[in-house]
Amino acid sequence: MNAALAVARRDGLAAVTARSVADEAGMSQGLVFFHFGSTEALLSALVAHVSEETLTTGPTPVDFAKLPGTGQLGAFLGARLEHLATLGDCRVVDLLVEAWVVGLQAPATRKSVRAAAAKYRETFLPMARAAIAAEPERFADVTADSLATLVLSLVLGTAIQGAVDPSTWETHTLGAAVRALLSPVRTEGPKPTPRARRPR
Repeated sequence: MNAALAVARRDGLAAVTARSVADEAGMSQGLVFFHFGSTEALLSALVAHVSEETLTTGPTPVDFAKLPGTGQLGAFLGARLEHLATLGDCRVVDLLVEAWVVGLQAPATRKSVRAAAAKYRETFLPMARAAIAAEPERFADVTADSLATLVLSLVLGTAIQGAVDPSTWETHTLGAAVRALLSPVRTEGPKPTPRARRPR
């Protein structure tokens, strides 16, 4: 798997074959087939590995559990985007985007991609429920599932944008934007009435 990841990082997922992985690992092609069974199975395992490593390393929901309501979701998502930015330096984000595209095209890898997406979406659900419970009027007619799906889409969409044009990935700006979008709404108290002027 380390050899497959090295090939993918250097040349992209399309270059991952039993032969290229065997050459990278310094072993026979037959041994790669013995372990994975087929090139499709090798690619499926790699897609699952890339998705798992990218989507489940870094900040966790537990790190933000003490924040109130939408503060949890905004802070966690901002931190996740910043974490993805650090991974982008070693082409892992590019591989994540490639993995999702491959997952849509190849039936053998689609299952791995869907499983990774479902697992990642699950991490957002408790925070989505907390956000909705804290501000029911703001999230009227919004389900925790739909909010978690939207947040996952935001992460993946940002990753795609970063892969296509890395110059747009300004870590702190993106994190701040997400926190602003998902921060608790501050309700202002009544404005003080101006004092009447005394006649001269």
